[in-house]
Amino acid sequence: MTSSLPSRFQVRRATAADAPAMAALYFTSFFPSHPFWVAFCPSGPQSERWWQECWRLSIEEDPAARNFVVIDKDARSEDGDGKGKAVAFSRWIEPQRDGSLEKVWPALPDHFDMELCGQFFGGMDENRKELMGSRPHWFLELLGTDEHYQRHGIGHELVEWGCDRADADGLECYLDASMKGAPFYQKHFGFEAKKEVAVPKRPEVYGEFVCVSLVRPVMEQSLVVGRWG
Repeated sequence: MTSSLPSRFQVRRATAADAPAMAALYFTSFFPSHPFWVAFCPSGPQSERWWQECWRLSIEEDPAARNFVVIDKDARSEDGDGKGKAVAFSRWIEPQRDGSLEKVWPALPDHFDMELCGQFFGGMDENRKELMGSRPHWFLELLGTDEHYQRHGIGHELVEWGCDRADADGLECYLDASMKGAPFYQKHFGFEAKKEVAVPKRPEVYGEFVCVSLVRPVMEQSLVVGRWG
């Protein structure tokens, strides 16, 4: 199968060369949605380098990670190389036989709010361990779309890729989403909200941010797996 997106969009496996553009997408996709993300990962060169290393490590050193990038071939990239503009990304983690929670992430930079990051990352890890146990499952770890490219079906395409494979394998899917984003996964893919992530309230910084862990139960295979990845 090929992508169902308009022909201007190319969906492909990401390479280490895509890391800078994918790092920049964090700021254009997450920042507009809630001020929590600004507090979680402040903008600046250090944060950009950290995100670049996140992508590089995953692409080059994590065999279970499936990193994808979406390119708008009709738009100019930030560096003007004529290869199009990166407008979305996703990272699916293949199922591990023991439900392993090990992930490849670089050390957090010193300017991050360590208390906030510790509770946010730790809360997601605890929920996944509690909800999934040692059961093999597909895990959507990251999904982001530039604010100007949302509601074009790009996110749907990236989520569907992993759900198709979960259906083919007869396995569950897991992800964490903001309360704002959760209905998208519930309506279109059958995910079920299971437990909130304990995110500290910071009234003077971002107010309240609610994140929820979702599980998609085993479903019958509806599509032949052969999509772009």
